[in-house]
Amino acid sequence: MDALSPLRIRLLQGSDPDLALALALRRRVFIEEQAVPEAEEVDGRDPQCSHILVEQGPEGGREVIGCARLRDLDGASAKAERVAVRAGLRGAGVGRRLMRALEGEARRWGKAQVELGAQLEALPFYGRLGYVADGPVFMDAGIPHRHMHVDLAAAPLGGDPVLVERHLGVAWEVRPAEDRGQAALLLLPSIFGADAGTMELARSFAETGTWVRVPELFPAAPGPRAVAGQALQQALARMAAFDRNEGLERIVGQAAALGEGGRPVGSLGICFGGHLAVLAAEAAGLAFAAAAHGGGFGRMLDRLSTLSLPLSLHFGAEDPSIPPDEVAAVRAALVGNPRARVLLHPGAAHGFAHPGHPAFQAAASAAVRAAVRSLLHQAAASAASKALPSPSAQRA
Repeated sequence: MDALSPLRIRLLQGSDPDLALALALRRRVFIEEQAVPEAEEVDGRDPQCSHILVEQGPEGGREVIGCARLRDLDGASAKAERVAVRAGLRGAGVGRRLMRALEGEARRWGKAQVELGAQLEALPFYGRLGYVADGPVFMDAGIPHRHMHVDLAAAPLGGDPVLVERHLGVAWEVRPAEDRGQAALLLLPSIFGADAGTMELARSFAETGTWVRVPELFPAAPGPRAVAGQALQQALARMAAFDRNEGLERIVGQAAALGEGGRPVGSLGICFGGHLAVLAAEAAGLAFAAAAHGGGFGRMLDRLSTLSLPLSLHFGAEDPSIPPDEVAAVRAALVGNPRARVLLHPGAAHGFAHPGHPAFQAAASAAVRAAVRSLLHQAAASAASKALPSPSAQRA
């Protein structure tokens, strides 16, 4: 799969304007290559379906190389339809990732089974994914097919992680297609919002099984996402106009949505998002809060001194915007919290944890990620232990 990297898998709803990208690939594969009549390919059901796009290429130059849609059926089943991979890339693993993403969405819907109509030449491919053929051969758009299905509880898992991204209007979400019930992370970005570096950071956590949501801190003015020139000035103006109370309300709402079903949630803030991660964790009762080169803590020392939740705050020793005396004051404010850690990374400047930032430092960023993954693991373990019945209940 190295030749296909970088890949991005996105989940769209039928009203998303980017659905046109999937329709273009379907036209090429079904109408032009396989001579499917247009009236049969365009069946009017797309608005009622969820759609998966597999894209290849760098940011700003991605192209769709695979797509499919998932349609809800009555009862415990969903149906995979319009599965298409660009010619020249079939057999390279795109289809497998596409189907795993569809199956993950079906699980999210609470479905127990995925059905599909497979062209006869595709039977071996679906068979390797655990699908079982049943019923006779039938014709669809002049092409012989067989009905197949897979029980999601028995579908083979494993292999390299398949990540699914979706835009929720006021947030981006990145999650593994195979949900294994791990803790979730609310990733609060810098003043540049959900830029390429922030999304790279989100994917790094999702690759290890974490659901990640990146709220748009400035929904009324989400762009531009650059760190210099006029874009920087616009970002600074957004920050100056930020209404913290209103912003926190939106962030807490995102945390609640992420934790639906009892999933534990922690927060990580980058730069401007750092102090917001701590405030949101306090307000929403999150499992933990972490921050990297987060400003504003020196103005909330009294509040920090009252916190008892797990904290992991990371600063750069060469960061002029957060001087050593401020870091020392933060450490002193947290001295009564045995679950708080304040780390000062040697040689690190402001932006050290943000991929793509001029000051990015791989070692310090890796340390932040490792600390957050440890907190995620602890949160999941704590939630699991609380879900177990008490010894007295077991004896009863």
